[in-house]
Amino acid sequence: MDPAIQALPMVGDVNMFFKGVIPTGPGADFAQDGEETQEFEAEIEIMIAEPAFRRKGLALEALQLMLEYATGYPSSYFSDVSQPRLMLPPAQSKGLGIPPSSLVARISDTNTPSIRLFELLGFRITRRVAVFNEVELRFKQ
Repeated sequence: MDPAIQALPMVGDVNMFFKGVIPTGPGADFAQDGEETQEFEAEIEIMIAEPAFRRKGLALEALQLMLEYATGYPSSYFSDVSQPRLMLPPAQSKGLGIPPSSLVARISDTNTPSIRLFELLGFRITRRVAVFNEVELRFKQ
């Protein structure tokens, strides 16, 4: 392994959890043989555990890379939300093919920096869950 890379500390992680089946074509969201339908969603989360590495843009960059891998859309699609998004199809050879409309984040309602981070990426609060003291954000195209 490259010694320069080996010397870098792990400062946090980014994760994605899948619920349901990724829709792949016409009729893919319909159950077969009496099965119940379950709407697909991909929940994304980030944690920068080391306080010295927070507020340096690492979370934004890590999330953009994960979102690019998951959807196939370029990381620039998940930035500068003040500009209109071009509805370009994702690159055919990249990503898992997760529809951006399936992306969700659940964040403590007191974690304002994380809520703002996801809003910067194009997510919007769609629900408040009082019992868990959290907000649910979904990606809005």
